[in-house]
Amino acid sequence: MVTALFRTGIFHHLFEAYADLPMPDGTGSMSVKGLLRCCCDFELFPDRIDYKTILWIYNSAEGGREFWLEPICMS
Repeated sequence: MVTALFRTGIFHHLFEAYADLPMPDGTGSMSVKGLLRCCCDFELFPDRIDYKTILWIYNSAEGGREFWLEPICMS
């Protein structure tokens, strides 16, 4: 199920929708405010996830780079 979500690009589209900081190379970046807006839109904040946890998630992912893993075929 998770791999199907990654293949459809839904996470890429969500990031593009909430990325609010333009970057010099034309890509975007998401601020804490953008992440909070995303969590509010999906009704996660403040009832299911508190601010401290969102801040921890943001700081853990900050500076991360996107990469794709090829599926491993077992024969």
